[in-house]
Amino acid sequence: MLRQLLINQCHILNTRPEPQATLNSEIIALGGKVTALPLFQIIAKNNSWELPALEKYDGAIFISKNAVTNFFSRFGQQAWPTKFATLAIGKATQAALAARNITAQCSIEATSESLLNLPILQKAKKILLIKGENGRDILQNTLKERGTMVECLEVYQRVKIAYPKALINEIWQDDFIDIILFTSNEALEHIFTLFKEFNSWLHNKPCVVISQRLARSARDKGIKTIFVTSPEEILQGLINAHKKGCLHASKYPR
Repeated sequence: MLRQLLINQCHILNTRPEPQATLNSEIIALGGKVTALPLFQIIAKNNSWELPALEKYDGAIFISKNAVTNFFSRFGQQAWPTKFATLAIGKATQAALAARNITAQCSIEATSESLLNLPILQKAKKILLIKGENGRDILQNTLKERGTMVECLEVYQRVKIAYPKALINEIWQDDFIDIILFTSNEALEHIFTLFKEFNSWLHNKPCVVISQRLARSARDKGIKTIFVTSPEEILQGLINAHKKGCLHASKYPR
């Protein structure tokens, strides 16, 4: 009951893609309110890649839960190599692999920078990087600098979702949002495009982000109040923001 009171009536604008939006039901179960505004659609790239011969590699890195889902939609029930290093960015990605009976090493933090500290990546000769289209290059570039051969397998893409201007106007004019949740830089960029005439409204809305890197991007965009959590603790991050007084948005002067 105490936890429910901590988020009671708090209205979240959830910008996560639909396949990851189960958070909505958790917020509602704790007494909160949600407006779903997914800014990207996750689309499989099933026709643009072939299943690799895994024995060629020392290991594979899965960038995200989406990478796991879309890779195994093609890989199916084939046996996963036993003498093979499997690595995951973040606990959610690790859990998605565990659901397929694959044990993966996980970085302490859900970032590429943290994953690069794992011992296996200090000596690997050839790595398969399973990712989405147009993701960050830091893993690939850093591993190549270390002398590791890296082959990228792009198994999904993020497609921007357009919304009618009437909906955007309703969100900012009615001003019922207390907190905006961002889980990627791409989402942050896209929402500022959608609300290009009302960026000052975004600047004054508290937001919850899932990394320090994303917090810096939000700050650079002009957002004044930023709460940082981890991908595994988003719900707790929203509760913490709510406890700090982010509730019942007052009408923004127009």
